[in-house]
Amino acid sequence: MTTFYSRLHTLYRSRGRRDVASSSSRASVAMLLRPDDHICMIRRAVKKGDYWSGHMGFPGGREESGDGTLLQTAIRETQEEIGVLLDTDQCCGRLSDIHHPKLQIAAFVFEAPSQLDFVLEESEVAEVHWLPLSAFQDPTFRGTREAVYKGQPYQAPVVNIGTADVWGISLKFIENLLHRLDS
Repeated sequence: MTTFYSRLHTLYRSRGRRDVASSSSRASVAMLLRPDDHICMIRRAVKKGDYWSGHMGFPGGREESGDGTLLQTAIRETQEEIGVLLDTDQCCGRLSDIHHPKLQIAAFVFEAPSQLDFVLEESEVAEVHWLPLSAFQDPTFRGTREAVYKGQPYQAPVVNIGTADVWGISLKFIENLLHRLDS
């Protein structure tokens, strides 16, 4: 059986994509995939005034002036948030950027070893989860949840895996990854 991990090489052609300065506020995330096809996600710490407080996401954050590239932003933020030092050689590729009203977000996919030790920055990260990528293709895990955008409630797609409810930007990045690995 072919695994998602074994198809990561299909992303290599997108590794060298240049950063496009289309937003004054940019961020990037690191999507770590293990050989057993589990993807690393974090539950953000609950913080008053944080738009993504308590949400599931990927290690990452806003670009800083010394980063140089959004890839370097993802690497720096991953080390700061979960204590994992990534190397550019582990990067398999970059997914399509997502443009949110608050910022432009890039996602970089990294090969991860089967075992990683985490040191959480507790002011940023509450928990780390390794979620099976196959669950995101299983309709039994799919549903909707109420969300609010510009004061208006709506039903957002969600994937519920145990205590992890993945939706919004994070779900869009996972769906983009699955699409790229399946094509």
